[in-house]
Amino acid sequence: MNWVMLFTRSGSEEKLIGLLDDKLKANGFSPFLPTKEMPYRSKGVIYKKRKSLFPGYIFPRTEVAPDLIADQLRVALKERSRTQINPE
Repeated sequence: MNWVMLFTRSGSEEKLIGLLDDKLKANGFSPFLPTKEMPYRSKGVIYKKRKSLFPGYIFPRTEVAPDLIADQLRVALKERSRTQINPE
């Protein structure tokens, strides 16, 4: 299996994982998104939120060759943009 590093817009890592998971699930696609629980304060109350250790990066492990992942990602993004422009 190959490890691949994908760059995406920061904050949209989960969306990309979902998109690729649908397209590459049959090919042994298993994404890895390292996160850390970070405390933050709002109105005097401390909350915890999971944040990406490497914002904008996803590390999938797959049996698909890296160049095929790029091709399938382009196809998936085109399909998604078509459905957003022309919802049916």
